[in-house]
Amino acid sequence: MPSSTAKRPRPLSPNIQNYRPQLTSVLSILNRITGSILSACTVVLVAWLVAAATGARAYGAVQGAIIIIAMLIQRFSKSK
Repeated sequence: MPSSTAKRPRPLSPNIQNYRPQLTSVLSILNRITGSILSACTVVLVAWLVAAATGARAYGAVQGAIIIIAMLIQRFSKSK
């Protein structure tokens, strides 16, 4: 009697066709993304405050860099 599953390849684990993201995994990924964004914003805030305490020239340079970064983020985050 021939076996129908003898030569059939086994699916990879987890089977992508049957995989459905769980709430806990989605929340974990979102938590990591927001944590990374908050960390980057904290670094920018500290640089901005140090530049403000240093003097007008340093403050102007950091302020210009922040404006350029904000404009780039706005430019590339628009959907087409």
